[in-house]
Order: sequence, then C-alpha cells, then structure tokens
Amino acid sequence: MILVRLVATALGLIVFFCLVSHSSVVQAAVHLLITEAASENVQIEVASDDRTPGCVRFQSGIGIQQISKTRYHQPLNSEVGEDAEYLVAARQGGGIYLYLPSLASNGSCTETHFTIKARHILWNGRWHTESVKVDAESAAGSAVFFTNEESPSRVDGIYMDSQIPPVTAERLRVAFKTILAFYTSAFGVEPLKDVGVVVAISHNKGGYSGFGGDSLNIIRMSYDNPRPEHRAELDRVFPATFAHELAHKLQKDSLFSIPQGRYISEGSADFLKIVVLLNSGLIDSADAKARVEKAVSECAKFASSDTVDSKIEKRTLNYREPYDCGMVYYFTAYYSSGLGDRAFLTTLLKALSGTKAYSAQPESLCLLYEPICRNERLRGIVGEKSLFQVQAEWLSSQLAARPLPSIQ
Repeated sequence: MILVRLVATALGLIVFFCLVSHSSVVQAAVHLLITEAASENVQIEVASDDRTPGCVRFQSGIGIQQISKTRYHQPLNSEVGEDAEYLVAARQGGGIYLYLPSLASNGSCTETHFTIKARHILWNGRWHTESVKVDAESAAGSAVFFTNEESPSRVDGIYMDSQIPPVTAERLRVAFKTILAFYTSAFGVEPLKDVGVVVAISHNKGGYSGFGGDSLNIIRMSYDNPRPEHRAELDRVFPATFAHELAHKLQKDSLFSIPQGRYISEGSADFLKIVVLLNSGLIDSADAKARVEKAVSECAKFASSDTVDSKIEKRTLNYREPYDCGMVYYFTAYYSSGLGDRAFLTTLLKALSGTKAYSAQPESLCLLYEPICRNERLRGIVGEKSLFQVQAEWLSSQLAARPLPSIQ
C-alpha cells in the first residue's frame, strides 16, 4: 500500500502520512504479556503487532532491561524509597506482586493492555488460573499477584506466605476475620469487596529490615528480612497493618490533593487502627494507650521551629511523621471534640468519605486540617515545638485519665 502511495500525487502522499500519524497516535494500543522469568525477574513481552516505532517506551529508573526486540526483564525487588509511591515488582513469598501502572508504556501508544500468565493469579479479590487479561482502564492504580506454586496457601482472596509458620498463619487468619467483622458491624462497610490480600516475608536487595503495606485492589503486607525476634511478632504486626490498610478503604481519593493529605490519610488510618484493634478485642486498653503514647513520643522527635504547614511547603517531612503525628492529631481531636465516641467516629468517617458538610462546625473539629481551624489544641499539635509540647502533654494527661473510643 505504501508503494502505491509513493507513485501518487504529492498531495496524496502528504494526506497518507497524516493519516498514519493520526492513526498511530490516536488508535495504537500496546499489549504486554507478563510472566515470571528466571533469576528473579518479571518478563514483559510485546505483542508482535505492537512494534510501531516509539510506541513502547517504559519508565526510566525502574530497572527494565531490554533482552530482545520484543522482550524485556524487570528485576524483582521489595525495597522502596521514601519518594516511591508503590513497589514496582517484588518477590512476595512464593509469588510476585506487580504494580501494573509502573509497566505501562509512556511512548506514543495511547493505552496499555496486559495479559498475566501463571498457575494462580490474584486479581480484584478473586483467584484465576493460567491467565488474566487486564485492560488499560482496569490497570490504572491496580496491582496483580501471581504465583507458580503448585498449592499456594490461600483462603478466599487471602494469600499467606508458606514461610510464615502454620500456627502463626492460622492466628493471622482468625485476627483478620475478627477485624473484617468489626469493620462490617461497626462501620457498615465491606472493605474487602473485590480486594485481595497478600501476606508475605520478603528479602530485598538492600538488606532493609522492616514492615509495610499498600492498599489498592490488593492489600499487600510484607516484612522485609525479619530477624528471629521479628518473626516472633508477626501475629502482632500484621493484624495492626491489616487494620490500618483497611481504614484506607474508608477514605476518599481526593484527600490526597489536600496539602496535608498524607497526614489525613495515614494519621486517621493509624487512629482507626487503634480503635479497631481495641474494640474488636485484639488488644487491651493498656496496650492501646501504650501505642498512642509511643506515637506521641515519636512525633515529639519531629517537633521543631517549623509548623507542619511549613514542613510540607519545604518538603522536609520525615517519612514516619504523617503516621505518628497524624495519629496524635486525631486522638487530640477526639478528646477535645466534646462528642461521644460513636458521634465522633461517625463524623470522622463522613469527613474521610469526602462529605463537605461533615459537621456544622468544621472549624472547631478540624478533621481535615482546615486552614480556618479555631481549635487551639489542634493548632498547637501542628504548630512549632513549644506549642506542640504543651498539647502533647495535655493529650498524655487525657490518655491517663480517660478511656479510648468505645463503640461496642
């Protein structure tokens, strides 16, 4: 067809190439086949009909290596920096956790479609065998987990790493079930609807030891390079992480557009974590208060001559600050609100769900870090060091004298 057009008029030639250019930009989509490769890699194969020059171009800096004209490898690594949003591709137990947007082409292709092939694939809370196709719209903001284990440890949409001792794994399943039941009965939500869970021990290349998780269409919880004393506390760490990650399912995505978005999302999730663990009977009041006091102590380490707003503007936040200081903020809000336990939690959930009129007096509750806040205790918690210390001491006195929120 091109040869025919070459002998046509100059005008025809110009029109043809405009059409080709228009077609390649507007209509082209790339299809990627994702499988597990040797030497701890994910293999990415570009479909044969997607070889348009410039169509496939992956993000720089994530480690993708081109093996051939249509084949690429992405190394697996569970180590993630403070600036990274999610893991790219990581070995999690006997399987692989993959954040799909990290592999989307940012070349001239208009969208990226995926086919994942493995023995067992966890996608949107359901297990599939052999293969799953994911369109571009579904892949946005989503992760997939897949494993070639013959008999992976899975119950419903929950995968449990075989490295976790069976007795511990069973305790975790019971704890997760208890937490889910509490979210449903107390808050009227089904946080695991179309959501899968992966619980794993990881071994990252940097040797970092610690735990963390993500809350997407898969709630991922992993402990990297745990030492023997860490393994003994898995049934304490993972239920707390699970309760925290489920709390994110109650939050509106638009919260992240607020400058204090991380304080709101992580702080309220840690606040709700304590409330859920205590009220579901997984920890007692002394343990719950000790965890809050620890957050107060950790937050005090970040107190300086700068306010929270100033730190956000300067981008000088410590990674842990939104968690610990955010939790302190919401417990201060609870004790200073004058509301009953259920009334406060109901109001908080309205605020987190994006309801603008969550209260007739948002300037006194200040649950979304409102600039118009008139609550002096909350203004002090986000203020510079001397103001923070006064309110931190007040919060400690409240913890000693008053109970934590109860919604039994």
